[in-house]
Amino acid sequence: MMQKRTTPPPPLDITAFFPELAPLARRAVRLHPRRGSEPGPGKSKVGGTFLWPANEPWPMCSVGHAQTEPRRKQDAELLRGEAGAWGPVNERNREWYVNGFLSREPDPRPAGQPHGAYVGVIQLRAADVPELGFPEGCDLFQLLWCPRDHGHEEYSYWGPECRVYWRQSSTISEVLKEQPVSTIFNPDYMPQVCQFIPERAQDYPDIFALPKELQYRIWSWQETEAAQGYIYGSHLGAAPGMKIGDNVEWIQDPWLPPCPSCQQEMEHLLTVASCEWDGESFRRWRPLEEPPLAHGVPLQNGHADAGIVLGDAGNIYLFVCRRCPGWPIAYTLQCS
Repeated sequence: MMQKRTTPPPPLDITAFFPELAPLARRAVRLHPRRGSEPGPGKSKVGGTFLWPANEPWPMCSVGHAQTEPRRKQDAELLRGEAGAWGPVNERNREWYVNGFLSREPDPRPAGQPHGAYVGVIQLRAADVPELGFPEGCDLFQLLWCPRDHGHEEYSYWGPECRVYWRQSSTISEVLKEQPVSTIFNPDYMPQVCQFIPERAQDYPDIFALPKELQYRIWSWQETEAAQGYIYGSHLGAAPGMKIGDNVEWIQDPWLPPCPSCQQEMEHLLTVASCEWDGESFRRWRPLEEPPLAHGVPLQNGHADAGIVLGDAGNIYLFVCRRCPGWPIAYTLQCS
């Protein structure tokens, strides 16, 4: 039987109280990553073996981690401690550990010299999520990142170094079977293998993306009996979790970065998230098909099946400029 996930209907009609929200409703694609057997190389998924051409070099990070990681305390001792605490990420990654520790000491090199391998994080097919808006002639999206902290001061961002690839899958005749792995990494940035279960659901803008005057009215309304104890930000606004859609669930102040080519604001492409709900938002956004709650207690980390932990609140946003050739990609705002 095909898996499915269904977002519960909204607990109340927010547009009955704030009609100006009605035209701001958008369709979100909630991706719902869930662990299971690994899909084939050409399938939509988190982690695992990607549909990567055998004749194309696998990306290697050339950033000097030694220049950035001390600022985030990503030294050898911390890396070993994290590895020991988390244990093997999965069977495919088990070789990276020896007795619960990293297999070898960090070997930082100067910037410009390739060293650690990137890891495949998300692969999406146009057949599964056409809403991503694939470039003409492409039907496959791939997100890879270096699983170590990098500083991106222009975006006020700390986190993995991201790369995005758009491909036409029919042109790949031979897949790179032995895809390199990084021996030094932050375990929080190493994904578990997951299948996606895309679901289309309607949502509204994040509270902080609304005009200030409307924000204040909504906050006042939440204190009344009409709100029935629901909170716009947790239950009625933007859908949380890994998603595609215009209504971004912002962790910090909303900000659309400028395109590095044309300097115009880019649009949201994809959110990579640590979890799908928390101890409050589960009342609305926890899918109906999820197993019963243990003793009625919600999962505080909201089914982080992909195993990715991005800071203390945990979103990374990808943006795209469709006006420019090559579709430059930027990313920003990890709350850490």
